[in-house]
Amino acid sequence: MPLWRLLILCAVLLAPQPTSAEPALLERYDGPTTTWNPVPNRFGVRVLQHERVRQDSQHGTGAELVRLTGPPGYSGMLLTPIGRAPILEDLSVQVRLRCDHPGVQLALRVVLPREVDQRTGLPVKAIVRGDARARGTHEWEDLTLDQTPTAVRRHARAIGSTVGHSIDWSGAYADAVVLIVPCDPRGASLWVDELAISGLIQTTANEGADPAGARKAIAQPRTVRLSQEGLFINDRPFYPRIITHYGEPLEELRKLGFNTIAFETPPTGELRRDCSKLGLQAICPPPGPDVLSDAATAVEWDVALAWLLPQRTDQHSLDSTMALADSLRQSDATLARPLIAWPVAAWSSWSRLADGLVVESPWSAPERMLSGCQGRIAEATRFGRPGAPLFAAIPLSHSDQFVQQVTSFAPAGTVDAWRSPSEVAVEAMAAATDGARGIWVTRGAPLTNAESDNRVRQGMALLNLNLTLLEPWLRDGQRAGEISAQQPGYAATVMTRGRTRLLIPQPADEQTRPSATVTYVTPGVAEAAKAYEFTPVGMRPLPLSRLAGGAHVTTNNPAAWLLITEDTRSAAEVSQRVRSVARRAGALQEAIAISELRHAEAHLSPLVMAAGSNSPDAAVLADARRKISAAKSAQSAGAIDAAFAHAAAATNQLASWSRGRVATARSSQQLDSSPLAAQASTIIDHHRLLQLIEPLVRRDNLLPGGDFEDHGNATASGWRHTAREDAGGAAVVSFSGDQPAEGTRCLRIECPAGEQTTPATTLVEIDSPEVNVNAGGLYEITGQVRVEQASGQGALVVSDNLGGEELSLVIDRPSSWRPFRLLRRATTDTQLRLRFAAVGPVTAELDAVMIRPVELPTSVKAAVLGAPALQRK
Repeated sequence: MPLWRLLILCAVLLAPQPTSAEPALLERYDGPTTTWNPVPNRFGVRVLQHERVRQDSQHGTGAELVRLTGPPGYSGMLLTPIGRAPILEDLSVQVRLRCDHPGVQLALRVVLPREVDQRTGLPVKAIVRGDARARGTHEWEDLTLDQTPTAVRRHARAIGSTVGHSIDWSGAYADAVVLIVPCDPRGASLWVDELAISGLIQTTANEGADPAGARKAIAQPRTVRLSQEGLFINDRPFYPRIITHYGEPLEELRKLGFNTIAFETPPTGELRRDCSKLGLQAICPPPGPDVLSDAATAVEWDVALAWLLPQRTDQHSLDSTMALADSLRQSDATLARPLIAWPVAAWSSWSRLADGLVVESPWSAPERMLSGCQGRIAEATRFGRPGAPLFAAIPLSHSDQFVQQVTSFAPAGTVDAWRSPSEVAVEAMAAATDGARGIWVTRGAPLTNAESDNRVRQGMALLNLNLTLLEPWLRDGQRAGEISAQQPGYAATVMTRGRTRLLIPQPADEQTRPSATVTYVTPGVAEAAKAYEFTPVGMRPLPLSRLAGGAHVTTNNPAAWLLITEDTRSAAEVSQRVRSVARRAGALQEAIAISELRHAEAHLSPLVMAAGSNSPDAAVLADARRKISAAKSAQSAGAIDAAFAHAAAATNQLASWSRGRVATARSSQQLDSSPLAAQASTIIDHHRLLQLIEPLVRRDNLLPGGDFEDHGNATASGWRHTAREDAGGAAVVSFSGDQPAEGTRCLRIECPAGEQTTPATTLVEIDSPEVNVNAGGLYEITGQVRVEQASGQGALVVSDNLGGEELSLVIDRPSSWRPFRLLRRATTDTQLRLRFAAVGPVTAELDAVMIRPVELPTSVKAAVLGAPALQRK
């Protein structure tokens, strides 16, 4: 035999013989972490149980159990990502499972990179199903999907016949395996024992890798995008309920209903792993570019939804942040996360630099916090990039300046650093219905286990529960405007989603006369539509009458949400969501009422003792106790609706009483801003403070140019005015000689009514020069103000840098010259500066503005400045 033939024969004999190929991906579900992700839907399909279980399975020791419930005829989908698997003849997927209902199908999610989805601008994704269906006999069985090119080609033809043109499926690849599970209202269970994928083609760099290496190679990070419709994770909409982390265990924040944690610094690996384990998302500053540019280390940050640019940035930091954003986008090729900025001005510039903006609710006097929140969102929407997504930041705690000032005056143990949870909830709901694509609760301190913090925890849990109930509209719906009720003072925001309208009541002001019923007239309602009233604890149908002007719907619960729909499935979905949270909502509302009562008894008892047991204050507390007792009785009897109503009434009564006390203290003839008048718990100390300082000596004025007699002198002294970017050329600041309060001239501010946003926004700011103040000193800021005209929500706002906007004076009613006063204490050697802001259309004048130290004799210093020795008897 020739030598060359002998060599060929040896090569053939020694070559490896064909054997059954090992799967490129093999998952046997033996670990503790679930990997099948339920796909959200709009048809009421939800997960009852999802966990890894140990049992006598076919291969290995475990399986993944998923139990779904949903309306008959609908299916739920479970998805597990597989990276990027080209559609080739050898690609085959096999899953071993058992189920208690027939009809489960195996499918692939296939990406068609040459076809663009007109709704999203992204490549088309299609669910390509296999032909086999599970028998549902509780026995283990195999489902296989092979001949994938044929299946994809067939599906592409079906899509083409629908859209009217041929579909190019070249370059198609699968990025996920899908299980389609028919639902049953009583529950349908599925156990998955093994997933095997064969025919995965790896890149040259991965050839010869072992199976473990192959599995690691196809693990891909999630895709996250941010558009005007909101956040999307793997193309599924996500509505974030965010809270800033202050060191608490993440599990505690998750129990309060938050689904996203914001970190002020890049989180550690342990925190990131905890977020993943608990199903929480993260928003944080990015890690270094060396981490993001390496795919192996970048995927360790997959839990992050977005990168937070340096916080509270202004116009002056645009250039430096722009360079940071460009560098970040270049290095973040693996995760490609959106960038979020937190500006305080220059909305247009910042909205073009970042993918989304955080809009922080501005600090203001308590009665204007809600309108300030709405005004800031309106301002960002009006002047930002069209369609720029906004996240509303709502403060849960008082500002640092507020706490510092109140603490420096108040008796020990009387200051509450937390804002009222009910007020925070009102602002959050208003921001959500105004178009915010997520709610971000900010704070200046951690939540502890103290009794005082329980009230805040319960309030946040109920807020998140309400946001969860309304999430389908906040996430997928559109704001369709506002409608007023037939009863004066009542209005609702209208949200639409498909053929469904949702009416969300707006908070009524304190002057609104209570009404037993509220009627809304909604135009354009279909003949087949029905109306429902629902709260977190129940849902019931309402009569819907069609009269002149539209459909009339009347409710005897002004705080309830109203659903108007011709889609019975939407009503069933809402009913199911309500039933799933009703018991927890009822228990939370009762706990909140009890906490509010304890808070009132602990902090407001001096008011009751001062007024006597027969006073209106004592009557309010007694009535709240009766309502809470009625709530407990109803809860024991199983009447959750009645229990919720009684507890909510007690909570609202106590909150209204507290607000009324503060409003009364702030509505004296002289315009006063005293830190002790800002909280109901220190009002009795406010009146005492005014009596103590009345006879004390005031030293010489420290503020130059506050008489406004000479423009040159005021400018040289450091007085400045700034027109905001939205003021245009309409605002005018001048010196006027028309009937000043003192001397021959005064400062005049004119912001005429024009094309204004509603609520009003700040148009002009006038800042005083800084004056030096000494630690421990008490300072009295005084002046004269005259408001000639204030339209809509127009006002002149007087504030300072020691007290901040939360202790500002809001002057919104026309009047002749009136004196104003701010009392402040310097806790360190620092500078004091005043600010006068024109908000909305207003014409006002200022005169005789002074800053004077108040002499404090040693004998009265402790009594005036809240030393620990001052305790109430």
